Amino acid sequence: MGRKMAPNQVSSPNAGLWPTDYYEQQRMLTRAMESSLNAIGVADIDAHLVYVNDSLVQMWGYDGPEDFQGRLVADFFDGDTIHGTLRDLADNGVAQGTETGIRKDGTIVHVRFNAAVLPDQEGRPAYLFGSFVDVSEQVHLQELLHHRDEQLRALLNAIPGMVYQGRPDWTVEIVNDQAAQLTGYPVEDFRSGAVNWLDLIHPDDRDQVLEESRGPMDGSVRLDQQYRICTQSGQITWVRDVKTVRIVNGQSLGAVGFVTDITTSKRMEEQLAQADRLATVGLMAAGVAHEMNNPLSVMLGYVELIDEKINHLTPELRAQLDEIQKPLRMIEKTGRRCKRIVEDLLSFGEPGQQAWETMDLVAVLRNSLGSVELQSHDRGITVSSDFTDNPRVSCNSHQLKLVFNNLLLNAVQSMPDGGMLRITSHTEPGDPAWGLAVVSDTGVGITRATLRRIFDPFFTTKPVGEGTGLGLSIVYGIVEQHGGRIDVDSTPGQGTVVHVRLPLA
Repeated sequence: MGRKMAPNQVSSPNAGLWPTDYYEQQRMLTRAMESSLNAIGVADIDAHLVYVNDSLVQMWGYDGPEDFQGRLVADFFDGDTIHGTLRDLADNGVAQGTETGIRKDGTIVHVRFNAAVLPDQEGRPAYLFGSFVDVSEQVHLQELLHHRDEQLRALLNAIPGMVYQGRPDWTVEIVNDQAAQLTGYPVEDFRSGAVNWLDLIHPDDRDQVLEESRGPMDGSVRLDQQYRICTQSGQITWVRDVKTVRIVNGQSLGAVGFVTDITTSKRMEEQLAQADRLATVGLMAAGVAHEMNNPLSVMLGYVELIDEKINHLTPELRAQLDEIQKPLRMIEKTGRRCKRIVEDLLSFGEPGQQAWETMDLVAVLRNSLGSVELQSHDRGITVSSDFTDNPRVSCNSHQLKLVFNNLLLNAVQSMPDGGMLRITSHTEPGDPAWGLAVVSDTGVGITRATLRRIFDPFFTTKPVGEGTGLGLSIVYGIVEQHGGRIDVDSTPGQGTVVHVRLPLA
């Protein structure tokens, strides 16, 4: 406990002002403790109280010091923590902290304390000294602030979107729990700075978002932005970010905003725009097809008539006409190709009116797999299927087969040097429930620019003469007519995945 001093020795710069008489010193210390605004208590080494001042009596609401004499210190405190504090005091010689006291009337008083072990004249531990300050009001304010903080957090978490306050470096200082639902990243990663919002913005949109957030002048700027983010799982999500940015010298000092997922509405906008394009082109296609159909039929009819006439000629005459066979066959081949284009135009412009029926989706898929079996084998493509269950859908079977024939053929053609073709099917729960078919390949993939146009009529990446550009447009139209949805994800060099959802019968 330090160097032992003689009873009347005082080690102080003001030693000359301090009484040298030991008993006078004790009287002065006692008067100081009695007049102290801090509550003071002294206990023996076994924690029985031997002295309390008036401030402590008033703080605990008792009538006088006699109510404390001989009682244990622990009798006046919450037993959950006071015993640990007393152990710390015995082990270390000093202790400080906050404790919960219990007044005479049973109410609570929160106190901040400093305590120490006092030695006797021989230097042995003899007394426990404690000084207490009532901090009940501060504790009450802290509890009130904590309660208000919890209320605010609950309010923010009830908002259907991500609410945030961002720093200049695009880390997030304050964010609600919806951030995890929107992005897949834990909220703690946002608050700690481990996740930077700028890193989540899609690379194709990042420069524009940054430029808009700088602004031309100082002050607060309100922005309403729509862009894409990449979630933790790698999914691309469209968001709307409505925020206020504070700008000084052309640079952002942070933002307060609200982010919502608009992927569904974006998809609906694209579907409506696609439907409008299909409807317009469909009318034109139907008209053109009708106008071309009759001349083509006449042309092919005359080719058949010429063939028939040649077959009735003598061998000598047929031999003389051999030189016209090649151009005649070319006319026939070209005419039949035009005929197929006309049939595609009619399918696109005037969808079939066959009767609808309830069918097993797996049966349709197996039938379509058979249509590409030979081509898959010739290209060295491994085909696998996984039909977890067998969703039943209400459909036009002819049109539905056309959908999967087109998708599987495209998948096969994307793998000229072999690869993996996989088709799966299962029921996807929800309201409504869907029958889901997934066609995936490990082919050349599709660029992002091309992916935006794959359903446009007459758009094709195939060489001239090898495709009409109507296949996927027809697929899209058929799926829409069935009340379904088609989504395509693709990565150049890695392959393509097509999800076709159809409502259950």
